[in-house]
Amino acid sequence: MALSKQAITNKILTWAKQQKHDAILVNDKEHEPPRKIAFARGMKLVSADLHLVQKGKEDLFCAEIKLTQKTGADAVSRWIFLSVEARKMGGELFIVVEKANEKEVIDILTSKQIGAEVLTVESL
Repeated sequence: MALSKQAITNKILTWAKQQKHDAILVNDKEHEPPRKIAFARGMKLVSADLHLVQKGKEDLFCAEIKLTQKTGADAVSRWIFLSVEARKMGGELFIVVEKANEKEVIDILTSKQIGAEVLTVESL
């Protein structure tokens, strides 16, 4: 059975809490949320699902479920923008997916030349 976006985010959070970070910002009701970043001339706001801050380096994490034709285009736009933002902050963008979706996401990142690393939920 496929995991929900929240279940993937919770798995990332559990993993992140085992690491040493100055701050963990999470897009949920229980934590301080990551800042929203405006693009497209301020018409659209995006944020990572989880934002880790450590020693001046800021890594962004996106939890992704199965991509459809409709959700895929939005996800790719978000990844492009967040990968640039992560690099500006001295960090990386990590896209976390279930093992079954890993190849599809890697293929998209490669074809669109997006600087991001793919992690599987199972590897965390």
